[in-house]
Amino acid sequence: MALLQPVATLPSEQMEFARVCQASWSAGSRTLLDGAYFAIRPVWGTGSQGTYVITGTKNLLKNECYSDRQAIKRAVLREHGRWRLFPLLAEEFMVNTNGEPVCGIEYKFFMFGHHIAAIMTSRRVENKKVFWFYNDKWEPFVHPFFFEIGQDEITSCPDNFEEMKAIAIRLATAFGTFVRVDLYNTSKGVFFGEFASVPGHGIPHTDFANEYLGKTWETYMPDAI
Repeated sequence: MALLQPVATLPSEQMEFARVCQASWSAGSRTLLDGAYFAIRPVWGTGSQGTYVITGTKNLLKNECYSDRQAIKRAVLREHGRWRLFPLLAEEFMVNTNGEPVCGIEYKFFMFGHHIAAIMTSRRVENKKVFWFYNDKWEPFVHPFFFEIGQDEITSCPDNFEEMKAIAIRLATAFGTFVRVDLYNTSKGVFFGEFASVPGHGIPHTDFANEYLGKTWETYMPDAI
């Protein structure tokens, strides 16, 4: 999902729940939630749980349609409640490189400092996520990284791949240890999504992935284990 603002340009707009459910939906308010495309998600979580990606009155993630914005508000209240552990983010939903308001490909860089260990592509097919992994030359890995998760078809290298790599390296180097850097390719350019220090909260990796990533960690960041 292309959800956040450009790298180091537009910070995401964090809202307290009262603002999301009241001020942001009030008549005449000028916020992200008045636009045609926006997303609401908790600041902490995984697997897009509790996330709403809205185009018009449709939630792309759940393939659900709402009668109006008040119906979206009620759905958010039902799922998150008035008292919750984490704040919610209201973010601009960025359309894909073709200008289409759909959930496009996510590019997830597995980084050890300046070294790119792997790039995972993630996209939704019939409300399910499918993945594949590539090296820093966009050559697909033969062996899968995850158990029991849908494998995607091989996709073409993005035209601005070198720019994406440079952004991932800059961010990961500043992070200082292993991190996954998520980027999105949109009609407005490359956007930063999030950092993930424990991707997928421990999704079981294959023996190949464990050995490969473990050796990469020992090679490039032995002091950060």
